[in-house]
Amino acid sequence: MDQKKMADYAYHYGLKVRIYPSQQQKEMIQRNADAARCVYNEHVAVNQEIARFGKRSIYIDVIEKRIEALRERIRTVTALKDRYPWLRHP
Repeated sequence: MDQKKMADYAYHYGLKVRIYPSQQQKEMIQRNADAARCVYNEHVAVNQEIARFGKRSIYIDVIEKRIEALRERIRTVTALKDRYPWLRHP
């Protein structure tokens, strides 16, 4: 079955929309962006720490315990909310 590309269709339509959020909506958008950035950076930091463990010569049981703690920190959103109380904003 051949896959069609957009160039194969006769017409291409686009839509450009401009929004005007209220001050309350702007604050909510900003909080969501800050929360997403915080969670992303937290996950990047955990992954970097896990990667650094592969470059050290320490006991494997210490590494396994720390990696499991880091993975648990990633798994639970409530753990992030406990570390960063401002994420609990309604």
